[in-house]
Amino acid sequence: MSKAIVRVGHREYVLSTESALRIAELLADAEVYESKWHRDEGSIPSHYTYHVYDRAHDDKLQIEVVGESHYLMAKLAGVPTKD
Repeated sequence: MSKAIVRVGHREYVLSTESALRIAELLADAEVYESKWHRDEGSIPSHYTYHVYDRAHDDKLQIEVVGESHYLMAKLAGVPTKD
């Protein structure tokens, strides 16, 4: 039973390969939402602008398939310690 590691933002999640495929299918037609902070620019005070646009063709969802032995070894390691 292989698993998939899916990167969403700066976090990675472990899912079944079937669930990872469903996520990729759901995001295939999703649009990007982004808020951008603009610092004080003289007469214009600091503010956010909000944007919705189509995903760029080079914007890819990252999915990595890992074997059962790798998954089980990582699961045994558990939560990493803070150094």
